Amino acid sequence: MIKRIFHWGPIVAFGIIKIVSWTTVRCTILWLPCMESIFGFVNAIIFFGLAFLTIYNFLCSIIIGPGFVPFQWKPIKREDERYLQFCISCNGFKAPRSHHCRKCGRCVLKMDHHCPWINNCVGHFNHKYFVLFLFFAICGSIHSCILLILTMYKFVTSNLYYIKGLTTPVKLSLTWFILCIFSIGITLGIFFALSFLLYIQIKSILRNCTGIEDWIIEKAEERRNNDPTIPSFVYPYDLGWKENMYMVFRNYSADGITWKIKEGCSEYDLTIEQLKQKELKKLRKKQFKVIKKYSGAIFPLVNGVCVPLRPPCPTESRMPLNVDEIILVTKYQKYWLFGEKYNKNVNRNKGWFPKSCVIPFTEYQDSEPGSKINKKEL
Repeated sequence: MIKRIFHWGPIVAFGIIKIVSWTTVRCTILWLPCMESIFGFVNAIIFFGLAFLTIYNFLCSIIIGPGFVPFQWKPIKREDERYLQFCISCNGFKAPRSHHCRKCGRCVLKMDHHCPWINNCVGHFNHKYFVLFLFFAICGSIHSCILLILTMYKFVTSNLYYIKGLTTPVKLSLTWFILCIFSIGITLGIFFALSFLLYIQIKSILRNCTGIEDWIIEKAEERRNNDPTIPSFVYPYDLGWKENMYMVFRNYSADGITWKIKEGCSEYDLTIEQLKQKELKKLRKKQFKVIKKYSGAIFPLVNGVCVPLRPPCPTESRMPLNVDEIILVTKYQKYWLFGEKYNKNVNRNKGWFPKSCVIPFTEYQDSEPGSKINKKEL
């Protein structure tokens, strides 16, 4: 658990909270001491309350975690195994709504996404704390921003009035002046970034859906648009917004494996759709040969100007490449490709890499996991 906290994400987050909080307190007491007026006392209570709730929910998101599928997990009924994907890394089946996180190295219960700021996945058990962290962080940033802007206003105007002998000036040293301006910028950045993320999270919670499941639903609709003969897909976990909210914020007894489903649906409807999409994904695989080495950098500067300016999601993995390797590509962007390769131990290596590093390669047929991709040793 200590490793979870001592990571660049939580460390930077705590650093930002500390700088903004300390700057706000130090600047505000110059004109609104907490013990000299009721308004100052109430302001201090609200400020420290929001700071405490932000840090508390942030730590809970890290420490409690999303919950993981037990190693070598199997469904109770053996015949249900055919509806589930098998995870080679965890040596067990993926429970409904679970997905394997390469960064955590485990299958995560109701995985939404992996968040580098908490150095953990957002999933079944910590989804509530993550959303509350976003909410209180936004409220705290608004409060701090208002206090800091008022401090700057009083710093400028009080000195003007002091020249006329009308008031006592609010004094800020150059260091605190810079910190005040910096903190205002940070709080505004936090407000806009976290508000957008909170909007996405609330939107997902109201439909009892995760970010990954949104992607599955989108592909399910695309699959049916391409083939109208396929029966329509009904998302089985949307129980109405009230019940969906309850599932996240109040359903303490849920184990993350067994879920309530919509009437007329099966508990394996989503996993069956995933298996069918996986079959289509195999058919769409194309082989590429590596002609230029790639280190796995998130923003490579040696692959052209457009490549680092148009990257895929920064939280998704990058896959280092060596010349003459064969890659099976499954996702395509203008400047990036997503693919996988297999080593001698049949362990999958997946990730994004620049499109300029590879060329189409059709000498050998597509291979299944565990088989040789070509005659050469990769």
